[in-house]
Amino acid sequence: MYIRPILFCICILLLALPAAAQANGSGHSTTVTQNTADVTTGSQADNETVPLSVSDNQTDEDLDEPGFDDEDDEMFGFDDEDEVDDFVVIAIPDPIQGYNRAIHGFNDGMYIYALRPTSKGWEFILPSAPRRCLQKFFLNLGMPVRFISCLLQAKIVGAGSELSRFVINTTIGIAGFFDPAKAFGLPAYPEDFGQAFAVWGMGPGFYFVLPVYGPSSGRDALGKIFDLALNPVTYIPGATILEYVNTTSFVYRDIDDLRAAAIDPYSALRNAYMQLRTQAIKK
Repeated sequence: MYIRPILFCICILLLALPAAAQANGSGHSTTVTQNTADVTTGSQADNETVPLSVSDNQTDEDLDEPGFDDEDDEMFGFDDEDEVDDFVVIAIPDPIQGYNRAIHGFNDGMYIYALRPTSKGWEFILPSAPRRCLQKFFLNLGMPVRFISCLLQAKIVGAGSELSRFVINTTIGIAGFFDPAKAFGLPAYPEDFGQAFAVWGMGPGFYFVLPVYGPSSGRDALGKIFDLALNPVTYIPGATILEYVNTTSFVYRDIDDLRAAAIDPYSALRNAYMQLRTQAIKK
């Protein structure tokens, strides 16, 4: 049920899980031995946040469903620069944790009993290639959100790339089902209004889990209103549901792995979401 937020979090959590498991194992001892490869220079032993390093042997292939390639990064709104060297727990106030956990449980239940089985059926009846084309179609329709968000952040190159991509992919790419703009060196810029508000100086506020949409913050929830209002997919009957199902057909295995591996999925998802949002804003 998480669409773009869960895709962000999947990437971060998959990067962090091996190191997180190691850190968890060390928690059974009263004395923690710090590894210089896992601790930032100059950090103190008391009351510090210890970044969990990513394995040097991990590759992009470890993050993808079998059959994925570099093309999928852009298809889901990521690029090769969306990498996190260290996983650091970024604190965010969670004053309504009771409500958030309840909505998290609701979203998780909808994923287990509705979205996941529907997505598996969709994957069974439709090969990967058509599903990828459909994902690119939705990405192309979402251009207004990325274009205006780039302008609001004075990212003129990004805005130009998004506008050029839309023209090329809508025409040559047959309504966006294909991505010939990539051959012209025009990458997608995964910007949104939450990022724009952050660049303007607005803080994240408190952690806020949205029904259906998943992890968010006060700032990003406000930005989501503008994202939805400017995304044409919102106004096409059934398109949002189809996008959910199609997207999940690519990532449900990863979601299942994360749910099984995390001791507290709620906290893991919250920390991963804040980590990746912080990285996205810094770009």
